[in-house]
Amino acid sequence: MSGLLGNLVSQIAQSAMNANQQPAQSQQSQQSQGGMGDLLGGMLSSALGGQQQNQQCNPQAGGLGSVLGSVLSASMGGGGGQQQANPSSNQGMLMAMIMPMVLNWIQSKGGLSGALSQIQNLGLTEQVSSWMSVDQPNVNLDENQVNQLFGEEPINQVASQAGVEKGLVAQGIGALLPEVINQLTPKGGTEYENEANSEISDILGQLGGLL
Repeated sequence: MSGLLGNLVSQIAQSAMNANQQPAQSQQSQQSQGGMGDLLGGMLSSALGGQQQNQQCNPQAGGLGSVLGSVLSASMGGGGGQQQANPSSNQGMLMAMIMPMVLNWIQSKGGLSGALSQIQNLGLTEQVSSWMSVDQPNVNLDENQVNQLFGEEPINQVASQAGVEKGLVAQGIGALLPEVINQLTPKGGTEYENEANSEISDILGQLGGLL
């Protein structure tokens, strides 16, 4: 079984691990991002049992390409020299660090339905509807909305670990959370909630003490 998140997690894991094959652009960037990104990438891949080729989970999903596109656009627009040197690989490593954070947040709300309720309670019904739609592109969350959902402290912690500005972490969450929800609702509803919650628990269990 590839799982609902199999394709997305595999792409993130591969992107993070590939990043270490790129030439180093700065010692600080490689030490703060590369090691953790590579470690999380390997563990995310392991959590999916190495099933990295399955594309059937959710045919309407944009996958990692659309998520990285959003964050890449933000980082290039922001002018941060460290991100611009090798932006695509840096974003892959950042996504590997954000993915466990997103899954942990969903679990902390009691699972898929609880997370959806929390988001909708902030008045983000239109956004949630786009994530669950089978024919509509995801409407990403902005930085303020992400801060309301996740709180600034965990965002600051990831930013410090990754060596990036907190706004870029928030951009990543704002793009990745919609894609995760999209993958967990392949038919536009919560029909697979039990499987979704079980899969999140399994992945977080594999990651263990890194959270």
